[in-house]
Amino acid sequence: GGGTPGRPDPGLIGRDQAPADAVRAGLPTGPHRDLPRRRRVVGHDRAMTPTTTPTGTGTEPTVNDQAAVRAEAREQVRRAAGLWLTGDRVAVLGRQMVLSITRYRRANRRSPTWAEAVAGVDPALCEPITTVPEGWPLRPAVWRRELRQRLMGELKHARWVTYTHTPRSLHPGEVGRGWLTTANQPPDGPHPPDTAR
Repeated sequence: GGGTPGRPDPGLIGRDQAPADAVRAGLPTGPHRDLPRRRRVVGHDRAMTPTTTPTGTGTEPTVNDQAAVRAEAREQVRRAAGLWLTGDRVAVLGRQMVLSITRYRRANRRSPTWAEAVAGVDPALCEPITTVPEGWPLRPAVWRRELRQRLMGELKHARWVTYTHTPRSLHPGEVGRGWLTTANQPPDGPHPPDTAR
């Protein structure tokens, strides 16, 4: 090294500890103190939001307040979904969704998006999605998205539909296909299976 025998290289002394005067002056410290300021903080474009509001201001929401709002929103969605998506209603919605998917696929030769499939369901059955409750703390679009996700999760769990994370992967599930073949024959008799993919 470049130091005197028995002593460390002077260039390495203090590298792992910030000088006290740098700390007092509020200067950058730590292993990245020599890098340009914008390069030291990875993944952040702005200053961190404080977890508490400074005394006297009381105007800006804090991280804890935002977490509480999100928790309350989740609870409202959970309660609404529990009241809406009963076993009987999931069966009715499942039948309607399977018909919607089938009609869409025949007309467009591809599977619908979730929104396109829901649009083919009786609007009265989907009223909880479109009716944002008073006191909902977030944007109305969040309510609609969360309830639609709950609906689709219930329909998938009950095997009325199946889908993956791939867009337009929505298809009738095992129960939905079974219901289509036994309970929903067209009035003019059975048709050959839909082979268009």
